[in-house]
Formats: sequence, C-alpha cells, structure tokens
Amino acid sequence: MNLSGSVKRILENRVIWFLLLIGNIIGTIIGIYNYWLQLTNSPLHLLLFIPDCPTYTALFCVFLVTYRYKRDYPVFNLFLFTGLIKYAFTAWSSTVLYAGQYTPPLLLMNQILALAHVGMIVDAVFIVPSLKKVPLKFVVLNLVWLFSNDFSDLFLGTFPYTPSGDFLQVIIMQNMLMNIILTGVFLWILRRR
Repeated sequence: MNLSGSVKRILENRVIWFLLLIGNIIGTIIGIYNYWLQLTNSPLHLLLFIPDCPTYTALFCVFLVTYRYKRDYPVFNLFLFTGLIKYAFTAWSSTVLYAGQYTPPLLLMNQILALAHVGMIVDAVFIVPSLKKVPLKFVVLNLVWLFSNDFSDLFLGTFPYTPSGDFLQVIIMQNMLMNIILTGVFLWILRRR
C-alpha cells in the first residue's frame, strides 16, 4: 500500500480522526493564548497576519470535518498544506534557535512547543492524498499570500514576539525560501500523480 492509501486508512479510523480533531482544537486554543498579547496590541487590519500556526491548526480541523463528509476543496488543501508545513517548520526552528535564551521552566515549554509544531507537519502529511491539480492562478495566489505574510512580518511588525531579535533575519529569509520550496513540492507531488 502506498502513502496515500495508508493515510486515507488512518483518517478513516474514527478514533484517530477524533484524536486529531481534539489535538488540533487544543493546539489552536493554546496558540491563540500564546499570541493573545500580540493580538490585543496590534491594529485590527494586521490581525489576519499574526496567529500563523493557530490559524492553520484551526483550518486543519475544517479539513478533517470536510474529509469526514467526503467534501473536497483542492484550493483550500493547497493553502492548508503549504501553510502547515511552512509555519510548523518556522516555529520549530525558532524554538530551536531561541532555546538558549530560556530558563529551565520556559525551556520545557519551548521543547513542548517544538514537538507540537512537528505535529503540524504530520497534519500536512494527512492532506497529501487530497492534493489535486488546481489552476496555476491559485498556485500563484497561494505564493502571493505566503510572501504577503512574510512582508507583514518583516515590515509591519507582525512576526511573533521572541525573546530577542537575534535570529529574526535568519527566520525571515528561511520563510521566503520555504515559500518557493513548498510551491515546488506541491507542483512536484501533483506531477508524480
């Protein structure tokens, strides 16, 4: 059995489906809690660009429900797949880069957050069987969205609060590179089908 078949079989299991849904709901709530100070101190027009990971875990819950009811939204799946991987990788690498700046109690939380963001990459694997060809304009639109979010982080100050700005440029450049790589991965996956 191939990866797509295995993933579909796992998602068909009601217990696993339910655990994924609950885990992502909890992750979304924790994520919003972590962003709360930044959300309450930011202008209304920038709020869409602030809670990256909680947004994508909430959208993964939507994916799980639509999957359960046999609904398929290829453009949504493209958006969700690239966002989950990009922000999971960004958040994970940020927790690793900033780990030395935390004291032991916060270091444990940092490590838990790193593990939770690996879970987002696992979420993205569950989307792979649902990825379908979409018109090129939507691939371009997705890329524009990803770069817009980076622009907002870099120039409008919506990057998540960090202990210091030491690694900010590294993370921003990594994000921009991820946009291109993820678009290529998406196109490669579709080409192999």
